[in-house]
Amino acid sequence: MARRLPKLKPCPFCGQSDAFVERRDFSSAYVFCNACSAKGPTQYPEDNDGDEDEPGGRAAIRAWNKRTRAIRKEADHD
Repeated sequence: MARRLPKLKPCPFCGQSDAFVERRDFSSAYVFCNACSAKGPTQYPEDNDGDEDEPGGRAAIRAWNKRTRAIRKEADHD
């Protein structure tokens, strides 16, 4: 049984919560924002991700959520 994917944070560019995990191919995925067309980095499954329904989805969400924190920290320093 596959584990649930982590919750997506709002888009780091437009702040909307209209993003989803998109498969790039059979072994990778990225997060895409419908509101502003921002795209997260393509990610591949990690060893500890187990048997995913969406290969690379868990890693793509982690990268997207990390990016949100980094951009917000930059904005706080301006």
